[in-house]
Amino acid sequence: MSTRLALASVLLCSLPLVACKSESNAGKAAGTSAATGKGSGSAAPQPDRDVPPPRADVAPATSDAPAIPPASPPGIATEKDCDEIVAYFGAGFFEVADLYKVPDAGRVQAQAALLEAFGSGCKTDQWPVALIDCMGKQPTEKFTYQRCIERLPAAQRLLWDTKLSAVVEAAGGPKVTPAVTGTPPAGKAFEEICRGFVAEMARLDRCTAAGAYIPALESVYAERRAVEVGGVIPEEHVGRIGASCAKREAAILKMLPQVCPDVARGE
Repeated sequence: MSTRLALASVLLCSLPLVACKSESNAGKAAGTSAATGKGSGSAAPQPDRDVPPPRADVAPATSDAPAIPPASPPGIATEKDCDEIVAYFGAGFFEVADLYKVPDAGRVQAQAALLEAFGSGCKTDQWPVALIDCMGKQPTEKFTYQRCIERLPAAQRLLWDTKLSAVVEAAGGPKVTPAVTGTPPAGKAFEEICRGFVAEMARLDRCTAAGAYIPALESVYAERRAVEVGGVIPEEHVGRIGASCAKREAAILKMLPQVCPDVARGE
């Protein structure tokens, strides 16, 4: 790890959020909502995970640094972005196959098929570049995948889970229960409610690339999946999820001048 990334990790862990964990251990806590199977009857075997409980005690870091402008919403990944992430993260899909209980004999087959499906999904289903920002500089392992796949909006996540399940089943693994289930109620999409938080998380991922997992920031994705139905946050939960995201967005903006000086300088 470079000096800058080591400094970023130290600063992130020094803020009054929560203690950081290493990426390899943290991913178990980050989890993947593909394992939830809400509203789908009896769930098939899914990856082991230990999702951290929602945190309500996230406090912005204190700093005398000047305020910085909010981040722009992350755009759509380009074909070049998609090709680069597939080339970079290729080895990690062997672990992803293991994550979804693909037998040893089918794991190499699943790795190749997952690579192809991931690349085509990224290019054709309008995946956000925020996913690339999250995965592109992290360890090529299953816990990075678990954490970063949560950046996909509901519509893209449903398409990906369908492709993922087809690959896993073809290689001898169990059916993957999709993260997005149920009939959408009245409400709003997570990305609409938490537009600022999504943008700031993407900027933080681009800047730090330190492999640091901060439960107080990431746990909002678990909160989202716990109440989301059919890709929509029901009206009765919109205010709580919005407040949770706003608190984390403020915390990121406070820490950015310390961990991302280029951002503070407007570069």
